[in-house]
Amino acid sequence: MLVLLILKWAIILSIIGLVAVSSVIIVKLMMAHNKYKHLPGPPRNSFLFGNLSLLQSVMKDETTFGEAFFELHKKYGPVVLIFALHKAVVSMTDPAIIKEVLTNDKYVKPAENYTVFVELFGERFGGYSLVSETNHEKWARHRRVLNPAFHRQYLRELMYIFNDSAGRMVQYLTTKADGKTEVSMVDTIGRVTVEAIAKAGFSMDEDMIFQKSTFRDAIALCFEAGRKVNIDPLLQYNPFKEARDYRAKTKEAIHLLRDTAERMIRQRLKDQQEGKKLPKDILSYIIKTAMVDEKFQMVEMVDEFVAFFGAGSDTTGNLLNFTLLCLSQNPHVMERLLEEIDTVIGDKEDLLYEDIAKLEYMMLVLKETLRLFPPVIGTGRRNPEELQCLGHRVPANTMLFLVTYVMCRQEQFFKDPLTFDPERFRRDEDSPLYAYFPFSMGSRSCIGQHFALIEARVVLVKLFQKLNLKLVPGQKLGMVDRLTMRPSSQCLHYITERSKSP
Repeated sequence: MLVLLILKWAIILSIIGLVAVSSVIIVKLMMAHNKYKHLPGPPRNSFLFGNLSLLQSVMKDETTFGEAFFELHKKYGPVVLIFALHKAVVSMTDPAIIKEVLTNDKYVKPAENYTVFVELFGERFGGYSLVSETNHEKWARHRRVLNPAFHRQYLRELMYIFNDSAGRMVQYLTTKADGKTEVSMVDTIGRVTVEAIAKAGFSMDEDMIFQKSTFRDAIALCFEAGRKVNIDPLLQYNPFKEARDYRAKTKEAIHLLRDTAERMIRQRLKDQQEGKKLPKDILSYIIKTAMVDEKFQMVEMVDEFVAFFGAGSDTTGNLLNFTLLCLSQNPHVMERLLEEIDTVIGDKEDLLYEDIAKLEYMMLVLKETLRLFPPVIGTGRRNPEELQCLGHRVPANTMLFLVTYVMCRQEQFFKDPLTFDPERFRRDEDSPLYAYFPFSMGSRSCIGQHFALIEARVVLVKLFQKLNLKLVPGQKLGMVDRLTMRPSSQCLHYITERSKSP
């Protein structure tokens, strides 16, 4: 009888506890909903899960976050509220707000936006690097140390690496240049961007163009896993074998990246202590200041290695692939670009920074590609106090989403926004300062943007000096979200060698 009595009261207390917890959750949700009810936005699909269908449609590759937010802003205006599960997110497309928020360090990045980059399935992935560190003082310390290594003056001294990797990419493509073989440019561009970062950043001697790259595969797997966790947080607790195997495979990829990074950094420190001549790369440039003057911990250096390797290769690759797609659909732009390459560069093999700096039209092409297809569609911040946006009151401590993808496709900011027109960036009136921010802006703008744009120009020059590319018909030329935005197809092309008129 005593056992039954204890069991009875245990059940009663459990029910009371469950009701109490549920009541607290319901009250908090009601308060949150009431707090933001004055803001425009779509109706919630669920009291508990908010606008979950938006996430589900992206998960099923029915749309992208950029396209979804574009439709929301078209319907509800420049200020849109959605509930991502139980959290309020306010998306804004007002240039005045963009200027205020991105150029003022009091608006900090939301830590919850970077949880999957910090850690995946219980394993430290990118950790607290420049990408994911949300404490401004700690971030500023890292940025101060790393900034000089990404300055144009230093990067121009690495041109020989960009030349070599891009030249070997052309050699690789030449072996397939029969005009009949379908060549995946997503795969090819991925090879060259990973190798360029590996060599320019860390003097890795692995051939990543002609050989399969375990590094590239590991990075791709981790980014895909991060996307899946963002969409399905329960994946990390799923007990079924398929999910367990996926988590184990992802952890192996993380270990490969981080173990290799630590081994390389320790070797470089040892070489420095023994007075050996260090290779000319980004790691050598920063290692003395980072590890000695600023007393960086090893784990901090490994975080930066993984962030640079992953985010850098992925975003630059996406930029180049979208550029190739845009050129294939706009032959008049391609013709003019080839004319500039032939006139400015000709048959020159070893490009200097001064050479690519003269390619004005190519820079316009890259800028226009970034306008329509930014690898990162926007950025997030939190407001420390109440914010006014076009007559709308945004409560303090709200997650703000600032979406360059949406703004760059709106007529009020860009004339004929869906037309690929590189010349618009030669016309000041067509390039609003605070609508276009593919690399973000302010103190937290992308540290690797100069690296990416130098590499992209060298790759395009080398490619079009030697080869013709023709897009294979019948491909779906859309976009997919994989933490970054990338082409939905493999960008299949037929390749032939280019013959120039005498």
